[in-house]
Amino acid sequence: MAVVQSFRLKIIGRLINEKPLILLTLIYFLFRLSNLTRLPIFNDESIYLHWSQIITKTHHYFYPALFDGKQPLPIWLFSLAGFFSSNLFLAGRLTVVLIGLGTTIGVFLTARRIFDRKIAFWLSSNIQSTFIHGTPIDVENEIKYYIKEIGNNEGGLAIYEYTDYDAIQVPKKNVRAQRKAVAKWGNYNENGVIDWLA
Repeated sequence: MAVVQSFRLKIIGRLINEKPLILLTLIYFLFRLSNLTRLPIFNDESIYLHWSQIITKTHHYFYPALFDGKQPLPIWLFSLAGFFSSNLFLAGRLTVVLIGLGTTIGVFLTARRIFDRKIAFWLSSNIQSTFIHGTPIDVENEIKYYIKEIGNNEGGLAIYEYTDYDAIQVPKKNVRAQRKAVAKWGNYNENGVIDWLA
């Protein structure tokens, strides 16, 4: 009994730590389920449902790709859902929602595992305002602000240069100001820390 209780507490603890995933799942269901039957049936959808209906009623033709060139997995899943519901259209759409949820959760967990606290923003001085119309001091202040707010000592910022200066008519002094600002404010010491942010 103590093992079961401990297992339940672990699951509850994990769910509490997964607030972003739970929120994402709720939003996903809200948008997908509220519009589930509002759209008309689509051509490919009707083909998949037709083959799943044949499988559900006859228990034959488990490989419709031999006849129609459609992937069998969605047809098999729709057929499976058809055993639990008399409305094959609704069962098929619910199956697609569950497949989409699995994909959404998979992408979320994979991205979090790979990129957790390793995401960097790729920025330049604002090419619609500061970089074109500002002074070199404005450009320097903007780069310094980016480094302070986004590229602090935990990383998270990559400054790039917009290379087609002539197309957006950037003054050469602003190009030089951005380069100097990056060199002045964005240098890390041997310990991997930006001194003026420490």
